[in-house]
Amino acid sequence: MAHDLLDLLTCFRQVIIYGPPGTGKTRLARQIALKMLNRETPPEQTRDIGEQTEPPSPERDADAERKLDAFRRENRFDLVVFHPSYEYEQFIGGIEPVITGGILCFQAKTGPLLRLCRAAEQHPGNPVILLIDEINRGNLPKLLGELVYALEYRGSSVTLPFTFENRSDLVIPDNLYVIGTMNSADRSIGHIDVAIRRRFALYHLPPSSEVVKNEWKNAGDADYGEQLAQLMERVNSDLGQEGEWDAELGVGQSYFIPTPPLSSLEENKRQVEMKWENQVRPLLREYAQLLNLGPEFLGRFPETLGEALASG
Repeated sequence: MAHDLLDLLTCFRQVIIYGPPGTGKTRLARQIALKMLNRETPPEQTRDIGEQTEPPSPERDADAERKLDAFRRENRFDLVVFHPSYEYEQFIGGIEPVITGGILCFQAKTGPLLRLCRAAEQHPGNPVILLIDEINRGNLPKLLGELVYALEYRGSSVTLPFTFENRSDLVIPDNLYVIGTMNSADRSIGHIDVAIRRRFALYHLPPSSEVVKNEWKNAGDADYGEQLAQLMERVNSDLGQEGEWDAELGVGQSYFIPTPPLSSLEENKRQVEMKWENQVRPLLREYAQLLNLGPEFLGRFPETLGEALASG
């Protein structure tokens, strides 16, 4: 990559991490959010983003969650998940009905975006992060509303359709950063409205066989990890995705490693066998139909993981 992810976030202030399922997009987004929130050096001196080839660690993830929760309590971090039923009023804010003393009233409420904007205004020297998981699953033109303008013209005011705390303006401060994640197998990045897409830097996260090798090496069976890594590479190659820097379909490394790692090597292997039979194979059937690959494609990847490894 010409630019690492932290560079992109520093430069554009809003980034979408996209790629096939199982590549660790949300984990990487959380790592980047934490690094941005924690850093004390100027942006131009900060280059390390944490390699995506690191095996996942429950301890590291739990520690990151605790640290992010502390920033959440300070109104410097929040995570939302977009879905088809998620509304503008939930994300930015709006008017909601409430019962007060038996009387129906209406009051303004703020969503995470507006709340973080106000917090960022009060602490201009501190980064504030909004992480939007599954950003492509929401109705983006409806959800973003005035943000389509405000994200591009930072510091400029747009008028909201409601008043909150005697203010009806929305300003995106320079210290508010937005990180989105997108499963490109669900919906191509090209299907997102061009006006919205050009306001985000796009960072593609491909499958990494190194993660598979490292995880199984740490688990005590490097040879098994090599076999699984080769199988993953073969699957993605037969899908026509291996080596494509911006491939949108594929099978990520999380399907080939135990998450979380279990107590014994045999339990770890059994978990990955179950992932192959109940997650990877159904996904491959969907891909075969979508790409019109024919029955011979699935024939190269048998139902059981042992047979699939042997067929290579």
